[in-house]
Amino acid sequence: MTGDARNDAVQRRRESAERLARAGALVHRGDAERATARALAALPPDWTVFHDVPWPGRRGARIDHVVVGSGGVFVISSESSSGEVSVTDDVLREDGRPRERAVASVAEAALQVGQMSSRLSVTQPVLCFSGSDLVGNRAREVVLCTPDNVVRVLMAKKVVLGPAQVRAVAQELDAQFRTAAAAQGPVVPRPRMAGEASRHRATAPDQRSRRRVTISAAPGRVPRREHQHRRSRHRSALLRSLALIGIAVAVMLLAQPVADLAFALGGWIAGLMLG
Repeated sequence: MTGDARNDAVQRRRESAERLARAGALVHRGDAERATARALAALPPDWTVFHDVPWPGRRGARIDHVVVGSGGVFVISSESSSGEVSVTDDVLREDGRPRERAVASVAEAALQVGQMSSRLSVTQPVLCFSGSDLVGNRAREVVLCTPDNVVRVLMAKKVVLGPAQVRAVAQELDAQFRTAAAAQGPVVPRPRMAGEASRHRATAPDQRSRRRVTISAAPGRVPRREHQHRRSRHRSALLRSLALIGIAVAVMLLAQPVADLAFALGGWIAGLMLG
């Protein structure tokens, strides 16, 4: 094997390993997202939880969880961890390697959600790490927690929204997320009150079984395709009726000359017999 061939083989193995690593990271991240969703189901029923919502201003991008409660609005990103997670000088690290990208991403998501309404001045970014023991730490403005303590961390925040404000903010976010989802695709997530977890198994955000609402035609209006199909059926039925009428008329017209001919032939035969 030549040097170039060996280099190509090494490069292919490296690329294959990187693809497998990325696929494994997606699987682990999905597990982390489910773990966070299950934990958030324990929030009080007057809190509202949105799962897998559109990221405002980023087409195709999603935010794992948005929570509205007495402590404000929390934008949560779920992350998996296979090493030691720590914070040194406000820098988040995993096994000594910086995780600044995760911190910056959730901070930007919280900023974008906060700009959706003038009501959302209290919007906090949260990183929820599965497989670590972080308790109430922060990396700059980002709150750090785990699925085991996320509910405790959120509920420990100072009360900034009353019950009526929580409902108003949740309704406004619902409308905004639906508008963003309609621009991106045909489905929108259904907001879920925290206490609904026992009635709906909607705590697996990366599974396609979670409840969604399909955007359909406006109430009282027939979709265009169905309307065209009905017109086609009516036209076919009318053509069949006209064809049957035409056949009946033709038979009647043909039958009259035949009857006259038979009558004349019968008279001629009778004349021969009498003659």
